[in-house]
Amino acid sequence: MANMMPTKREQTERSSEKESEQPNESQPAPLSEQKAEHQEELPTIVNELDTMKRKTKSEHKPAKRLSARYKSHTQSRIGIRAGAGYANIVALGEMIEDYSIRPHYTLEEHGSTVPTLGLFVLLRQDRLAVELAADYTWLSAKLVEHKQVGNIHEKTMFRYHVIISQVALRLYLLDNFYMGAGVALALPTNPGGLDFTSDRANMLASTDKLIQAHLRETLRAKPQATPLVKVGYSSFKNGIEASLQYGYGLTDLIKTNDNPYGYHPARNNCHLFLLTVGYTIPIKHILKSTR
Repeated sequence: MANMMPTKREQTERSSEKESEQPNESQPAPLSEQKAEHQEELPTIVNELDTMKRKTKSEHKPAKRLSARYKSHTQSRIGIRAGAGYANIVALGEMIEDYSIRPHYTLEEHGSTVPTLGLFVLLRQDRLAVELAADYTWLSAKLVEHKQVGNIHEKTMFRYHVIISQVALRLYLLDNFYMGAGVALALPTNPGGLDFTSDRANMLASTDKLIQAHLRETLRAKPQATPLVKVGYSSFKNGIEASLQYGYGLTDLIKTNDNPYGYHPARNNCHLFLLTVGYTIPIKHILKSTR
């Protein structure tokens, strides 16, 4: 029995051997085992990333592009406009006086404020439009002369009533705002439209009338070609029109006829600024009402 029963020492040694044979869970796994585990996990992570990207692409909607769309217009309209402006005729003194001798006088040239009234037709196709117009206005300026001999002040007022027919092309940069350019022809209705006055004594009033008659006989207005530019606002929704226009007289406005009075031909041009407001209606509305 003593030989068959293990001793206490043998029992202790056997239990320690069993514990040493069981793997210790707290100790880290070998490097080879860790590498194998990582290699198994990598394909899984890559597959999950691919699926996430596909989901986000399918769920993501393309961003809308911000673009200003231009509203197209195709319409013919007729309108009326009115306003005021500033006109000036240059080189008036060179026609009245001769600068070849030492002057005993002083000359001052001034522009003038003028009214305007017009009718126009507008043919518009999207951003482009053609404007056909006829405007009534003045081409006006004033020449003031002070003669040192006798201390006399003379004033000559040039005022020519003109009908300006024009053709202009408009380019609409925005929906209602435009820039334009064109050509015009100013047709004077009173070629001898000038008045002469002075501060001479009343007994010499006949002298002023005679000088005025000589001026009207010699200085005659003629048609003048005028290039022009303009900017403005034109609404096809409410029909309101507004514009600022500048015209430059390319040819001479006043012709100097041969005369014995000492008046001389000179190169003379005009500057004309016009600010107008108006209103337009579609032409088809007028045609319907006339039927």
